[in-house]
Amino acid sequence: KLQFLYFIERNRCVEGMSRHLSNNERVNNVVVVGGTHGNERNGVYLARWLRETESERSFNFNISVVEGNTPACEKNVRYVEEDLNRQFLLSRLKDPSLKSGEAIRAKEINNLLGPKESDHPNADLVIDLHGTTAPCGVALMMHPRDEFSREIGGYLSGVSKEVSVVNWRDTEVPMLPSVGRSGFTFEVGPVSWGVVCPRLYQLTKDLLLETLQYVNKHNEWVDSQQKSEKPTSELTVFQNANKNVSYPLTAFGTLNGFVHKSISDFGVRLTKGTPILETFKGEIITWEEEDEQDVELYPLFVNEAAFYESNIAFYVVKKLLVETKFLKA
Repeated sequence: KLQFLYFIERNRCVEGMSRHLSNNERVNNVVVVGGTHGNERNGVYLARWLRETESERSFNFNISVVEGNTPACEKNVRYVEEDLNRQFLLSRLKDPSLKSGEAIRAKEINNLLGPKESDHPNADLVIDLHGTTAPCGVALMMHPRDEFSREIGGYLSGVSKEVSVVNWRDTEVPMLPSVGRSGFTFEVGPVSWGVVCPRLYQLTKDLLLETLQYVNKHNEWVDSQQKSEKPTSELTVFQNANKNVSYPLTAFGTLNGFVHKSISDFGVRLTKGTPILETFKGEIITWEEEDEQDVELYPLFVNEAAFYESNIAFYVVKKLLVETKFLKA
């Protein structure tokens, strides 16, 4: 019998929750990052555009732009030695034996935007611009306890129907935005490696500017002497279910199949019997978990090119409804 499903349960080391911004705190320092992965060109060029035109906009907070991995950007590759966006666990940031270019750069970024272990890092909000080959629209990736990032996600989901809010695991995460008090990643796709996708570049640009305008509006609300309560809405959030699905492999450990066409788009619910993989010989592999009442599971980052090296066909997320306060447009 083909074995395709494996589960990853990280150590339950929860991030320091005192760091995340609440929805009634002022935001003073915002950092936009592009080029964490050098071949995700929409983010690379959008961050460079923002840096070049920064003087044309006026906000009630400080904004700065950082290029994450310049050597990878110059080579138009995801990374040079190892993935920069997996370097930001405290244990790695504190390990002097890690000498790769990305490990060194992560420590530089941590010193610039963090430090991660501080309750008062330099960056209040970190926005990291990414692209993905997977068909996920605009997935805003954030920590499940990051109240302010979820607030922004709630606002942006009303701006564009392509926006989804997706939570990382409720653990310490190794992603770059975690060095700030609050932060999230724009994962926008599908877009091929190494190229700019015009429509998605413009969509990300529009949503990034909407984000900055929202932070400005939020600060005005915080500064107001007679502010009313922020309205509460029910927001759809996709929570990482701590499950990944792997590709079928041969007895020699080589690839033996691909993602089934029935789940090629984000938003296809996984129920028992749903085709999820197909071997090169045409054998169909189905989702075999029993359906649970009131639990909806979906595949995310389906057929992401960067995950082939880890043998991950897709992540599994579950749909939640979360009461969220945010200012209306």
